[in-house]
Amino acid sequence: MFHSMRKALKDVGLSSGVKQGSATAGGRPSDLSGATLSVAGRHWLVEEMFAEGGMARVYKARELSTSTRVAMKQILVPADRQDAQSEAEREADLHARLSDHPNVVTLFSRDVSRAEAHRPDGGFMQTLLVMELCERSLAQHINAHVEAKTQMTEEEVLRAFAACSGAVGYMHSQTPPLIHRDVKPENLLLAPDGIWKLCDVKPD
Repeated sequence: MFHSMRKALKDVGLSSGVKQGSATAGGRPSDLSGATLSVAGRHWLVEEMFAEGGMARVYKARELSTSTRVAMKQILVPADRQDAQSEAEREADLHARLSDHPNVVTLFSRDVSRAEAHRPDGGFMQTLLVMELCERSLAQHINAHVEAKTQMTEEEVLRAFAACSGAVGYMHSQTPPLIHRDVKPENLLLAPDGIWKLCDVKPD
């Protein structure tokens, strides 16, 4: 069973341990690591990137005045795309709408702005989501058990399943109902208080 889990986990999800770097000739945006950013009037020092997928990156960040640590998700939409700004705002709006559920990663603040407008292609519409920092996913939790040749307890499995079901059920209860479309171990995160939380909610 664990062999098949391991294979499945290798086939899906975000990559971790990504390298830092600046914009490349292939059109990739600059790495935010080391930058100081202002979001909703609070100033954040962006630390290392720890997840990346598609046109989204997730960084660890720290508030300069309080040293509060958070996750900062950067979502980029090419600025020359039709309705780029509304597309950039939709995920932030959706996350804000769902963030009050105990099994959805908490969103603290957000910002939508133009980034790298000097580029020949016009740069990007950038959404920054400041969220609670959950450093361990269910995928990593399963992998740790695989490496240790142990099994999750029945209680652990039921807690994760109940949390995921609660978050998905909350999405389905909205008017109109919302569909996550990417429920997988990488997108269920363990919060510091031990509660599993669903992340990466996206509009259709």
